[in-house]
Amino acid sequence: MKKKSIILIGTVILLISTIPVFAGDSGLAVKINDIMSNCSENDHYHLPAWKLNKWMTMGKEDFLVVDVRFKPEDGSWGQPQYGRIPDSVFIPYTELFKPENLKRLPKDKKIILAGHMGTHENYIVVPLRLIGYDAYALQLGMSGWQNDYPASGHIKSLLHDPQQQDFPLIKEDEGEMEHHQHKGHRR
Repeated sequence: MKKKSIILIGTVILLISTIPVFAGDSGLAVKINDIMSNCSENDHYHLPAWKLNKWMTMGKEDFLVVDVRFKPEDGSWGQPQYGRIPDSVFIPYTELFKPENLKRLPKDKKIILAGHMGTHENYIVVPLRLIGYDAYALQLGMSGWQNDYPASGHIKSLLHDPQQQDFPLIKEDEGEMEHHQHKGHRR
């Protein structure tokens, strides 16, 4: 778990440290804005598991599933330990942008990224789109694909954690503070 946290923190620091470089490149900022502006009409670049399964059942071939989970030696969440989506290729998200791995990704197909819970794949959708890939994150990752996937229980426990609070919100139309009950929250 410690190694995963270090990798995550390192990734965030790397991204933050590159913002000044990107800010000076107005062409890159325009490309990022174009991608981000199209999020809504592209389901925020998320693909629900049921839709991927439907494509597979129909025999569609215009996509490639890329399993971006950790390597097995990186801990108990390592890739093949809990199975994988049929016909997927395994490239850990920390190694995806190596030239030899990018060559494995076809630019004429949708690239569907599958991680554990829908987190790590989200980090890499925009960079892949920036370099010309039609990338999507599998919504909720393998937890959305397989009901008994270990991270599924973790997600469910987070959603139904009795320690969760119902924090105040400001209603935009009234500017007032209120408590708002969300589905999944218990009092």
